[in-house]
Amino acid sequence: MFLPQSCSVTSAQSAETVLSPAEAKKPPVFDVPLKPVTVNEGEKLSLRCHVCGSPPLKIQWMKDRKDLTSAGSTRISFSDGTACLEISPASRHDAGDYLCKATNDAGSEFSVYSWPANH
Repeated sequence: MFLPQSCSVTSAQSAETVLSPAEAKKPPVFDVPLKPVTVNEGEKLSLRCHVCGSPPLKIQWMKDRKDLTSAGSTRISFSDGTACLEISPASRHDAGDYLCKATNDAGSEFSVYSWPANH
């Protein structure tokens, strides 16, 4: 998708405006969504997904609709399009619905996973 962008050129003889295409910002898209993982209580729960879109991308992790941050046993990272949430050790209190949300100036998208699947 292209949007017009103007450029003005002025010389001693004339002035004109030329339209040139500029690539539009691309909204985030999860090309690799969150996938099911098998983790037992006491092991490390690692959720990963990959997102593409125009930078800058902001990543937000949530559990049961509440924001998560890197603290205690929870680690959050985002590098080269890969968003990662690690909880070590995982316990039954970590069971719930996890959401990774990616946002940029063009929009937002999310990927959801419930752990464990039968909680």
